[in-house]
Amino acid sequence: MDLQPILYIEDEPDYQLLVSRILAEAGLQTEVADTGDQGLDWLARRKPSLLLLDVNLPDTSGYTLCSRIRQEEAWTEIPVMMLTVRRRHNEWLEGFSNGADDYLSKPFNPPELIERVQSILNGRRDRRLSPHDPENLLVEAALAGNRSAFEVLVAQYKVPLLHSVRRLADNPSVAEDIVSATFTRAYSKLERFDGTCTFFTWLYTIAKNEMLVHWRSSARAPLVELKEDHPAHRDTQAMTSGQDEELRQKAVRKLYKAISTLPEVFRVPLRMHYLHGLGLYEVARQLNIPYGTACSRVYRGTSLLRKVFEGYPKPVSL
Repeated sequence: MDLQPILYIEDEPDYQLLVSRILAEAGLQTEVADTGDQGLDWLARRKPSLLLLDVNLPDTSGYTLCSRIRQEEAWTEIPVMMLTVRRRHNEWLEGFSNGADDYLSKPFNPPELIERVQSILNGRRDRRLSPHDPENLLVEAALAGNRSAFEVLVAQYKVPLLHSVRRLADNPSVAEDIVSATFTRAYSKLERFDGTCTFFTWLYTIAKNEMLVHWRSSARAPLVELKEDHPAHRDTQAMTSGQDEELRQKAVRKLYKAISTLPEVFRVPLRMHYLHGLGLYEVARQLNIPYGTACSRVYRGTSLLRKVFEGYPKPVSL
């Protein structure tokens, strides 16, 4: 079945010509209207296969026009793509809040314009989610290939998600990593979002799972986890409890000597972690190694350190 023309409501002649030529090369017919009123008159006579809509029109806002179209029963199913110089995330959100199916910022790449248009015309607009929630429209646009739509969701929810995760995490850097991993996981599993909860609730559930993974995989091994009657525990307590300086220095020397018996790969991270009080993220950063590697070296080094304090022979190099 032949497609109806695409209607492009745009007041700038250069863009009218450019978009019409790009779509013509893809075998698509475009008709243009200079104002919102002209566009409404055109819609009263015909139903386009797609409406391309500029935001900055001489007689109205594209957002307002899109909202009106969504309220008219005869036009509510017409797919609408915003095509505008407005690039901020809140402007994208406003477009989807007023019922846009997709949003493309100017200037654009011709192949991207063709891809976005064909995605809508080829039926990718068939919905699993309610169209009455703008975040659902953003999700569906992202599923259809518009990665920028997902970036709007990231901008919308990153800060509140970070605040929530910081209540669970033991380190601000950990919280930031968890949030990054959450959005990466969410994008890869986006088709699983079914709209039965808010997008933020869905993200928070993923974040909690990522936190569990972190807790299980992070080989955190501070000496305070040793039994209270363990010599290493008593020495570290002496180092940090504000006791006599001579006792503290004695404990430091004892711990330093014990660490010095270990293979070099463990000595440096253990000194940084236990003697200099650096967190594992800072250890990883200063040694220019992955965080997981820093965790592993501190964990394995601590296991060897226990043996030193318990009177085992000097461990062999690993």
